[in-house]
Amino acid sequence: MKKVELLAPIKDKECLKAVIENGADSVYMGYQQFNARMFGVNFDESEFRQCIKYAHENNVRVYLTLNTLIQEEEMPYAVQLAIQAVKDQVDGILVQDLGLASEIHKKIPDIKLHASTQMSIANHYGIQELSLMGFSRVVVARELNCQEVSSVKRICHIMSGMNDMEIETFIHGGLCIAYSGQCLSSSYCFGSSANRGKCLMVCWKRYMLMLNGKILDYGHLLRPRDLEGLRGLRYLMEGGIDCFKIQGRLRDKEYIGEVVRVYRQAIDDINKNRDSLKREKNYDQQLWKISPRGLTGGNLLPELDKNLIMDINVEDATFPEYENKVRKKILGKPVKKDIAIFMREIIPEENYSLLRDDIKWVYIPYVSFFEECFSDTIQKLCERYEVYLYMPPMIYERNCENVYSDVDRILNKYGLRGIVLSNVSDLMLLKRYGTKHMRYVSGNHLHIYNHFTADKLREMGVQTGTISLELPLESCILLKKATKLPVQQIIFGHPDLMHIKYCLLSHSQECIHCGCCRKKIYRNLELRGEIEFDIRIQDFQTETILYSKKIFSLDTTRVIADSVRFDFLGETVAEMNHIIEDVRNGYYYIGTDYVNEILKGDC
Repeated sequence: MKKVELLAPIKDKECLKAVIENGADSVYMGYQQFNARMFGVNFDESEFRQCIKYAHENNVRVYLTLNTLIQEEEMPYAVQLAIQAVKDQVDGILVQDLGLASEIHKKIPDIKLHASTQMSIANHYGIQELSLMGFSRVVVARELNCQEVSSVKRICHIMSGMNDMEIETFIHGGLCIAYSGQCLSSSYCFGSSANRGKCLMVCWKRYMLMLNGKILDYGHLLRPRDLEGLRGLRYLMEGGIDCFKIQGRLRDKEYIGEVVRVYRQAIDDINKNRDSLKREKNYDQQLWKISPRGLTGGNLLPELDKNLIMDINVEDATFPEYENKVRKKILGKPVKKDIAIFMREIIPEENYSLLRDDIKWVYIPYVSFFEECFSDTIQKLCERYEVYLYMPPMIYERNCENVYSDVDRILNKYGLRGIVLSNVSDLMLLKRYGTKHMRYVSGNHLHIYNHFTADKLREMGVQTGTISLELPLESCILLKKATKLPVQQIIFGHPDLMHIKYCLLSHSQECIHCGCCRKKIYRNLELRGEIEFDIRIQDFQTETILYSKKIFSLDTTRVIADSVRFDFLGETVAEMNHIIEDVRNGYYYIGTDYVNEILKGDC
């Protein structure tokens, strides 16, 4: 059995000493800029240099976290920090931003690039694409179970050029309930972006799960317990996983030191074949003592685990007082750009032959192609518009072969004109189908924050890039000027703020096939609290999607892209036509039900 690396988080020098004393093989830490824990203490360049020196004196590796999205004007400084860290002998750099990764690989080709879990990599196709970009390690998505993580590693062993690719997985610490790197709830609701290291944890608030005015559940419905992966260690080690990661860069030295100590002992027990249920139970008890949030096997353990969420209670629910809804139309600037519409769902009762003729592209989500009742509607849309298949934001390893085979069948059946790519793994489709007869759009989930990302995608064959919904106007303008990739801008719609591998109805991470999510009545599910969400639950991959009840409506004077996109969820055809007509004439909407700008400056 190969030696597995135990990787620990540190927020200060005291934590560094604690994790080294307790047996960490490596640590990860960040500068005071561009890391996913911007509310933490972090390190200036001098402190970082001293920590590297101390760690190396104790045979411990150090990884720099530059794992946020980088705005256009910030890229030179971010690259400068990476260069300085390499000069100070850092052992690897963890990144989320594809543009930053591309620049680091060009300027410092020998440094080991690690793909952050913020990249939402959940299958071997995504890892293969990152390998071609120069990455040497991938932190896989926390939605994968230990069998899938091991399967990914096994496939890497047999794929050409992938034998040295390292796989890292989380085994302990705080969990994001939503897909990491795909959660826009903090930015959209509070103007503070998780993708910029400033998450305000919308998921930690109390909510009521409601259906047609009836309260189904109440409490911290989205707040997860901490992950504990003790029961999966042997399986992962036998699967050849390279690195076990502990989360917790905001935790104190006592906590993180104790967690490292427990996992060090558990790993050593397995290496020496002295692990047992008794020892595992003892370690579990030690971890519970320091875990006030409670512990869960999360998605890591493949069996059904219904203790992911901290507390659910249907009693003591009180309705918040809602302000009177106000909507106004404001005249900005007429929009004469080509139009794409994303039909997030198809409504069977609607007559889509009445849609406007000036729509150029229609995007239809992957799951809609498997509803037989939609087949005629999609076929007729294909006769009038350029229809694109919109890929899911994440595809788990267990499903990826079936999904990508389904893409073949969908394209052949409907003669679609293009594909909207949602994940790094989807870039493999560019090689499969080529660019001569198939068009490709990078969707919002691929996060174009700077022209370096846009240019990288263009180099790979993408013909249109969606500007990140979070990007402030000033950065959008700079990006547009700097790239040759035609860009598209979302100017109206219902943003999908969270994608969650968890069913709010069954309280389970795996579908129990109750069939509720397929019933029309459950289209009225909502979460109510300080923030309101519309909910859609899909049995495909056991996914709950949270859409903001507040609709995005961009000030039409801020449209700078080559084309524009409308995201519709539940609107009638008449409403869709009316909204497009308003925007064509320069109108946008303001009021309590609307958001006109998400982030400002460097939030």
